[in-house]
Amino acid sequence: MHLALRAHPHTLGVWRAVLVLSALPLAFCASLLLRPGSAPWWIATCVWGAGFVFFYLFYLPAKQRRLCLELSEEKLVLRTGVFSNIRKTAPLARIQYVKIRSSPLHKWFGISTLVIVCAGGRITVPGLCESQTQTLVTSIFH
Repeated sequence: MHLALRAHPHTLGVWRAVLVLSALPLAFCASLLLRPGSAPWWIATCVWGAGFVFFYLFYLPAKQRRLCLELSEEKLVLRTGVFSNIRKTAPLARIQYVKIRSSPLHKWFGISTLVIVCAGGRITVPGLCESQTQTLVTSIFH
């Protein structure tokens, strides 16, 4: 048995929605604390806008493309990372339990986050389709 899973296409939309919702209070605070039109206001707005555009257009799509989970007969491997290659490996014999998390926004888009707890660590896999998550859990504990 070999199973390779990628992030669901709706994951990018959820991550972008969370980015927008978390960026709004920062923009509000900058407008509230700094006088609109002043030099500090322009600097804060440009830095905030550049950071938002970078995460929205480049970082989050790259994060989604790099996310890959592979399940073989003896181990589970998660490959991720945008600026560096991150590879997390867990032998199936060491997996203690699996937790499936889903916020209301995740449920609306039909995705979930899988948390795999092993002896010595934890592997979090965001953005899997709910059917993929169930298939993976049954494959781990067959």
